Amino acid sequence: MAPTRVEAAIRAANADGRAALVAYLPAGYPDLVGSRACLEAAAEGGADLLEVGFPIPTR
Repeated sequence: MAPTRVEAAIRAANADGRAALVAYLPAGYPDLVGSRACLEAAAEGGADLLEVGFPIPTR
């Protein structure tokens, strides 16, 4: 079975002698435009993986 994209990203980082950088950001925070800008900045800043969480209302 071929590795998943997540496994491949982690293995590539490990092959470079480093840990993979995983950026976690909540979807839609502070708003949709800002959320997208933050995701793009994380990717451009060197994040190996982007994890997008879906906010759960607490009220």
